[in-house]
Amino acid sequence: MQSRLFLKPKNRCNDLLPAGRVLRELDLKSAEHLGRMEVPLERIIGSAGRYTNFDLSFRPVALPDRRRWESLKEVRDSGSDLPPVDLIQVGDKYLVIDGNHRIAVAAARGEGAIAARVTRLRTGQLIPDEKCTRLGYRLNNNGCPGEGSHCASRSC
Repeated sequence: MQSRLFLKPKNRCNDLLPAGRVLRELDLKSAEHLGRMEVPLERIIGSAGRYTNFDLSFRPVALPDRRRWESLKEVRDSGSDLPPVDLIQVGDKYLVIDGNHRIAVAAARGEGAIAARVTRLRTGQLIPDEKCTRLGYRLNNNGCPGEGSHCASRSC
């Protein structure tokens, strides 16, 4: 029987955003390496390569990822530190370049933040309508449009 920790969510609002799509839809101006810092987990909303393998809370939703997650959790539970993750910062949100499993372990352990090497991308305006696209809404708010929102008729 599969643990509740690994159940795939049914609500698209719980999906991570694909970093490639996010980067294609932004008017990128420049990149700046900020170095190592602590990043709040709640601000991580997308991933470059594994956005379908985790939900927005970084629960693994695929069995191969569960095994990887469990091995990293054992290391962390033994008191060892894991290497920092690599993130891209867009506004006040972050996209994972490397470290999805480490973020998942931190989330499962109830940690509020994770050590990360961060590159900040400077952008112009979002190309899609900032208020009525899943991407625009996620980058400018937390989560997806709720009931009663002017965007509620669109898919989040």
